[in-house]
Amino acid sequence: MDELLKLLSLESELVTEMPAIIPFTTDNRSMLPEDVTIDQIKIYPLKVATVARITPLLAEISTSDLTKITVNRKRAFHPAAPKVFERYAEKIIEVVCLGIHNKSGPYPEYMPEFLKANCTWKDLHVILNAIMFRIGTLDFLESTTQLKKVGLITGTELIAMQKNMISHKERS
Repeated sequence: MDELLKLLSLESELVTEMPAIIPFTTDNRSMLPEDVTIDQIKIYPLKVATVARITPLLAEISTSDLTKITVNRKRAFHPAAPKVFERYAEKIIEVVCLGIHNKSGPYPEYMPEFLKANCTWKDLHVILNAIMFRIGTLDFLESTTQLKKVGLITGTELIAMQKNMISHKERS
């Protein structure tokens, strides 16, 4: 039930454009710069540039696997989610870093390693879902599934999205 309440909270924050606030504690602050303290993570409404950087990464994860790591009203945590997180660990970490940073330019260099050292998969699951709610991933999953069924999205479109991500990284 606790996961369902978090889901409803995320949805209401999305509608009101308030940041999703996720409590966060760490035992290992050694990776953080001296002026950085973290007791919560705030996921603000995502900027268009952030969505453009995240979407190609999500497109590289199979729709069935994305469904397993996305929270919905029927299920908070899919039993296969840990295996999906392991399979796509680097992509998920990058999506989380981009979603937290939500600014032009690169996210702080310490962020990926800090998250790896201080987060459990459940922590990343909550953060990732807050980010995915911000870009309407459930709608994205449904539309992608429908486009694949009727053959309107192919490997060519996925390659174009990946090239878009690479060119955006080069410009940043």
